[in-house]
Amino acid sequence: VLLHYFNMNKSAAEAHRILVQTYGDMQTITGDRYRLQLMRLSRALKEKVILLHDNARPHVAKPVKTYLETLKWEVLPHPLYSPDIAPSDYHLFRSLAHSLCEQKFTSYEDCTKWFDSWISSKDEQFFRRGIHSLPERWSKVVETEAHRILVQTYGDNALSDTTCRDWFRRFKNNDFQLEDKERSGAPKKFQDKELEQLLDEDPSQTLSELGKILQVDESTVSKRLKGLGMIQKQGHWVPYELKPRDVERRFGTCELLLQRQKRKGFTITGDRYRLQLMRLSRALKEKVILLHDNARPHVAKPVKTYLETLKWEVLPHPLYSPDIAPSDYHLFRSLAHSLCEQKFTSYEDCTKWFDSWISSKDEQFFRRGIHSLPERWSKVVESDGKYFH
Repeated sequence: VLLHYFNMNKSAAEAHRILVQTYGDMQTITGDRYRLQLMRLSRALKEKVILLHDNARPHVAKPVKTYLETLKWEVLPHPLYSPDIAPSDYHLFRSLAHSLCEQKFTSYEDCTKWFDSWISSKDEQFFRRGIHSLPERWSKVVETEAHRILVQTYGDNALSDTTCRDWFRRFKNNDFQLEDKERSGAPKKFQDKELEQLLDEDPSQTLSELGKILQVDESTVSKRLKGLGMIQKQGHWVPYELKPRDVERRFGTCELLLQRQKRKGFTITGDRYRLQLMRLSRALKEKVILLHDNARPHVAKPVKTYLETLKWEVLPHPLYSPDIAPSDYHLFRSLAHSLCEQKFTSYEDCTKWFDSWISSKDEQFFRRGIHSLPERWSKVVESDGKYFH
């Protein structure tokens, strides 16, 4: 694209302006664009909103902060250098990067069309999974203070103004070679401040991008990053050893979020289980006898309250008793046996196989698991409550 504009006798500044108009400017326009997205979201959502976003510049821009105050939404705190507790990083972008691995686009329109199709292919459960793992990740931060989860890089970012000017300098010198070249002689030196400033502007830049801007090879950038104590986590360059205040912020923030979860009963899977019971009650017209174990979603307050309205008979189930839970001793045991030699290359393959496995089981399969319950209850009684063999 840049070579095209160079051949049209455009200046580097003009080319960058055109690119900004086409793709957006990550440092200025996206702040306003993000505020517009929030406006559309607020008009579409009529119920209470709990917002969690990271510390990207558009998210903390003054117009955005001011507008959020008018919405009365609950905005959850998010500590610096924490892509491991941002669902967009550890779930959404990670999945996107995996899907992008073998994609090749010939135009911007092809790219946007593919992306729209990819987003449309993800159902509600995909996004719920990313959110549902938040409490567990907050707990890990609290338990280990500076615990981080290492993952692969999830992709490159848009071209910066500095990179654009660097390519134009090469074109003017009749250098149209697009591949990286071997550099002879002593490597170009640069100040650590230059590298730190680039990371401050965009911590998700790759070694290749940083090398092009600083006009050095990737190995030189990598060495300097190690010297600065920086490593890449969730596609972001962050300090290998967090400063005590950053560790304290991560610890304090996640502890606060966990307390909020307990105080407000923030149990997403409990709500999902209640919805499953609602669908089940509409499908079943005869009397229901329900047996479920003591998993948290099953004993959540919204679930208990809803079950009282159904007038179902809910059988008691003691703690630590998978040996008298049909789902454990029958269903999951059979599932584990069938899974032994299975290998999946994607989440979609896994769900497709599971749906097929469930469909292959007839009514008698499930009856057998339920019919063995009285015998197992008797064994517990005969064993004076101890586990039986």
